[in-house]
Amino acid sequence: MLLEAGIDRICYEVETGIEDGKVSTFTTHLMAMDNAKQRMTWLKGQATIAQAKDTIVGAFWVDKNHWCGLCICKARRTYTVMDPRNDEATIDKVETLFRDVFYPLLEHEKR
Repeated sequence: MLLEAGIDRICYEVETGIEDGKVSTFTTHLMAMDNAKQRMTWLKGQATIAQAKDTIVGAFWVDKNHWCGLCICKARRTYTVMDPRNDEATIDKVETLFRDVFYPLLEHEKR
C-alpha cells in the first residue's frame, strides 16, 4: 500500500509537470537504438532536452520483466536512476547512458 501510494504521487507530479510544461519525457525507443549517436540524434529530433524547462523523465526497458527510470534535473544538472531491483549492472548501464547521451546534450544547450 505504501509503495503504491508513493508511485501514485510520483505519477501525479509528473503528469502535472507535463501539463505545466515543466517536465519533458522520453520513451523506451531510446534503448532500441544501437549507439549513443543515434540516441542523441533521436532526442534532438524530439526536442526532449530543448523543450524541457526543468525535469526530464523516462523509462528504460532492461529486459523482459525489468524496467527502470531516469530523472534529470536541468537546473541542478543532477540525475537519479530508479531501479526497483536495485541492480548495480542496470544502474551502471543507465548512468553510462546519461554520461554518453544526455550529458553532452545538456552541456551543448548550456552554451
